[in-house]
Amino acid sequence: MSGSRSNIAAGTQLAYYGIYDTAGRLKGSTTGTLAQGDAGSGMKQLKGIKRANPGPGEPEDVPISGDDGPIGSIEFGPGETPSFIIENAVFDLDIQADMQGTLVQSLQDLRLGVAQPDNPVYPDICLIIQGKAKKQDVGVKGIKAWVGDIIPVASVIPLGREEFSERTAAVNRYQVNTQVASKQPWGVTIADGDLGTTGAPIIPFTSDNPITMQTFIGDGVVDAFILEKTPVSVGKIIVHQGNGQLLGVTTEFTLSGNTITLVAGALAAGTYLQVVYEFNP
Repeated sequence: MSGSRSNIAAGTQLAYYGIYDTAGRLKGSTTGTLAQGDAGSGMKQLKGIKRANPGPGEPEDVPISGDDGPIGSIEFGPGETPSFIIENAVFDLDIQADMQGTLVQSLQDLRLGVAQPDNPVYPDICLIIQGKAKKQDVGVKGIKAWVGDIIPVASVIPLGREEFSERTAAVNRYQVNTQVASKQPWGVTIADGDLGTTGAPIIPFTSDNPITMQTFIGDGVVDAFILEKTPVSVGKIIVHQGNGQLLGVTTEFTLSGNTITLVAGALAAGTYLQVVYEFNP
């Protein structure tokens, strides 16, 4: 991936979420387990996103005075992790159930969910929020790009519809409470040598196209893994195996259409394969 250094951007178009399993790997839903084999589990789209404001918290400035006048001030970073609201136009009971660890009941064509359940269990969730941009770097100014934020770890609390009000569009809401993550969603440690820090609640990114992620578990037989979307090219895909081992293009994996094939053969049973890739929306 080769995101540009500077961009102009507008709107928010594609948002995805994934839920961490007990091993800290992303899967698409709280229901069921992540099965071994070639299908894996991709992130789910949070359809109809309208607005989100995942910025860092406000810093604190402590003024110092003495001798009946100002002497200076001391700056401190934010005193809490970010919390923000996502607004979207699509009401989805299954997504609400995912976010709070509940179920959806079907009675004929009637589907029932719950709001503010007793003893909710909010799973650890990863979010990707992104939108269109244009590059501003010399030589590529005006070329399309995408910018966004990855929220590595958060709990997401469904707030339901904002209001019922005459002929106004309904807005569905989720509250996102972030955590300081020590790893990127694909299992690689956030390291001083890479990002200049050992943890963060938000990871901004730039890319040429929108991104998503898919997780697989080896069964000791399968060596080819099918992605839910077709990557733009083999140069727009990042593959990590096990606990963050980065695999090399052509030397350790190949790509044909939407299928990744491991050069060394079958992925060992229980071994994770985590794929981040760019696709054409």
